[in-house]
Amino acid sequence: MDYKINRENATCLVDLNGSLSNDLIDDIKNVLVKEVNESKKGLIVSLENVSFLCSAAFGMFFALHTLAQKSGKKICFCCVKQEIEKLFAITGVHRHMNIAKTRDEALSFMKSY
Repeated sequence: MDYKINRENATCLVDLNGSLSNDLIDDIKNVLVKEVNESKKGLIVSLENVSFLCSAAFGMFFALHTLAQKSGKKICFCCVKQEIEKLFAITGVHRHMNIAKTRDEALSFMKSY
């Protein structure tokens, strides 16, 4: 798993790439928490190039969403592959998080906030 960070105005965009397994959760969580804390508006997390999410990743995403809310910020996940989107639906995570089909849709969501 690797990642790329782009800061655009008050929003941070993090592109995750690869497989997010249990042994990588803490490292990625630390990066995402830091970006939430340092951003002015919030964070967009692109899952376009993510091939696998372990179950702990769902908990991490939900914890990040809660952290952002408590800080008056937003997190939006975008470009979620269909198989991962199905897991979001099965676990009910999608009802509590902002999920955009495209990067542009996520950017529009963040600008409207």
